[in-house]
Amino acid sequence: MEKSAIKHIFNSWKRLPKAFIYGRESTVSGRQKLSVFLYGSIILFIGIPLNLLGWTGPDSTFYFYLNLMNLLIGAVSLGGYVKKFLSLDKALGILLVATQLEISAEMLNCSFHPSDYHISLIVGNLVLTMVLVMLAELAYMRYLPVVLSTIGMGTYTFCLYVLESPILQNFYILYLLVFITICFLGERLIRNSKALEQENTVLKQDEAELLDLLRLNKRQVKAYIEFSKKEAPTTEDAERLLELVGERSQRNIINTVADYLTKKQTQMDRIAEALPELSPSEREICRLILQGKKLGEICGLLGKTENNVTAHRGHIRKKLGLSPQENLKEALEKRMKQFSGNT
Repeated sequence: MEKSAIKHIFNSWKRLPKAFIYGRESTVSGRQKLSVFLYGSIILFIGIPLNLLGWTGPDSTFYFYLNLMNLLIGAVSLGGYVKKFLSLDKALGILLVATQLEISAEMLNCSFHPSDYHISLIVGNLVLTMVLVMLAELAYMRYLPVVLSTIGMGTYTFCLYVLESPILQNFYILYLLVFITICFLGERLIRNSKALEQENTVLKQDEAELLDLLRLNKRQVKAYIEFSKKEAPTTEDAERLLELVGERSQRNIINTVADYLTKKQTQMDRIAEALPELSPSEREICRLILQGKKLGEICGLLGKTENNVTAHRGHIRKKLGLSPQENLKEALEKRMKQFSGNT
């Protein structure tokens, strides 16, 4: 019993971030940005207390107060967003910029205390700057990655100038190229993501308009498509489709199909009377030709090959006594007009 209760609590906490994300942001980019903000805040609230306790990072009063200030700013930004005092962009921007300023302050302090440890700390902090830049890009924030990169590389340049360290100098060009590459690729990622989101919005609007026009939902449209793909749908298939689309749509479909079949049969009867020498399959092809259908369309509607339809057309022309130069459609129209005039 205790294990099941613990498991239930764990699953509830596990679902909490997801429920919060989907409850606050409606767009894909908004949910992505909120994910970065929440998980970034969680890392901050775990990592900084470990540093304050002296378990990680440098141990001095200066670093203690820097980390404490960063922790407070992170708490304020998260609280401001939860209470809706701050927008998501502002809250995440404050969190990332405050963290970067804290990192830069640590790097500057290290430059005035030259030692191998402090030099390695400067390099390590610049790597943390890269992590912040990538978080900003994962959140689709357009200008913030450049700002963070500029602050980080500017601080690193100052430290290099003060320390004149060969180690820092050796890494300088490499870090500069990495930041430029990250920012360039991040910009392309943001542009492509926004373009995809715009396309998705347009597709959703088109889908909603189409479903409204058809007066059907997705499930009903999917059932209709599956029904239409079957080569020989049964009566049960038709019944299932009609049950799914609802009573109103049932009446519309049945009435429309009945009206279509009546008109088609009337047209076929007239063609049969006007062209009694033709077979039923040849009259069906004549009906479609009179409607202006092309060879490919006729093949698709009748489920026949082009060779088969072409052979039927040849038989029709032969039975009607047409020469190769005469147009089949015009000849059929003329025959139907003559029949109408006689009746």
